[in-house]
Amino acid sequence: MRYVGPMRVCIPCNIPGGPEVAVTTAFEEADYLDYYELRPDGNFEHEAETKNCSAGCVDPVDAIIRRGTEAVVVAGIRPDSLMRLWNAGVKVYHADDPSVRVLLDRLASRSLNEIKIDSFAELGKSKS
Repeated sequence: MRYVGPMRVCIPCNIPGGPEVAVTTAFEEADYLDYYELRPDGNFEHEAETKNCSAGCVDPVDAIIRRGTEAVVVAGIRPDSLMRLWNAGVKVYHADDPSVRVLLDRLASRSLNEIKIDSFAELGKSKS
């Protein structure tokens, strides 16, 4: 079952960015924030890429919100970043594969799990 879209998606990834790289393990430490338009048919277009520099640059959460992003796919995220995204209405999904391309396919087919309060607590337990 596919969603009704299109959907603006951000996936934090490693250098050099793009759909062929790996999602970063921690949202706040991503090299790039890659933005995609995910269409209802499962196809996607790489729309933009922003270098994420943690000191002196734009806050990645603010950048995502300003772009009108509807979903973010992360392997790991701090509670404060997660809460800010939730409060802005951005859905956050758990990356269950390192490949950005695979994650976009899974998001399109609705097979990625959305991170909610109870699932976030479980993610924390699995990392210890």
